Amino acid sequence: MNKSQFYTSHLAGLHSQLLSHPLTREHLQGHFRLDGVNSTPEMVIELPFAELEAADFAQLFVVFDGSRVHQQREEPHKAPEGVYFTTVNGRLLQYKSKIGVVFLEGEGAGLHMPFLYFDQFFLSGHTAPLLGTISFALSAIAAHCCGLAFIELIAAGGVGFHRKHIGYRYWPKVGFDAALIAGEASHMNGAQTVQDVLAIDPVWWDENGSQRLMRFDLAAQSTSWWKLLSYCQEKQIFVP
Repeated sequence: MNKSQFYTSHLAGLHSQLLSHPLTREHLQGHFRLDGVNSTPEMVIELPFAELEAADFAQLFVVFDGSRVHQQREEPHKAPEGVYFTTVNGRLLQYKSKIGVVFLEGEGAGLHMPFLYFDQFFLSGHTAPLLGTISFALSAIAAHCCGLAFIELIAAGGVGFHRKHIGYRYWPKVGFDAALIAGEASHMNGAQTVQDVLAIDPVWWDENGSQRLMRFDLAAQSTSWWKLLSYCQEKQIFVP
């Protein structure tokens, strides 16, 4: 994985502290079984955009130690077409997770911009409170170092959707954003995105927000990174 200037100046400190965190040492060291083959420290996994060692692969796709992983292609009517990895871990995941890489054709130049897509990711209710944030932060840093453009997911729950899901509240806290629906938060002059609403009245979003596709921008200096860094400091995962 490549280390950008932004990584060196702003993410390296967070990354170092994440890697040394007890939860990372316990759950994200790259010990898993991929399509029937046990991982080893020497294993290199070839992907369309990079060659990853087992630990880097585990952190990018949030593969907890002891998991069984299967590679598959997703059909576009189910999720964005791409290469996905489904992960089964009855101890840490409520359901099997499915995270993949999608190639989006760029406008004009015919380029392909790979991005990470979290199709399904539900931690067990018995996991340590910080495991979700730590595992996502590691995934985001790995995705940035692999040159991926952004991360997308459906932030579930909220008004009109299943109330047990809290993704619509959680994911914006770590940097995800999305456009507001027409007429939504109309009393907040100038608000156009979820992050705009959170900057004005986060309680309103908790009570009135709802499910939608959200994006974490992996580009250097993005608002997403500043939100994630701030949240990790707030949770004392990261001490600058």
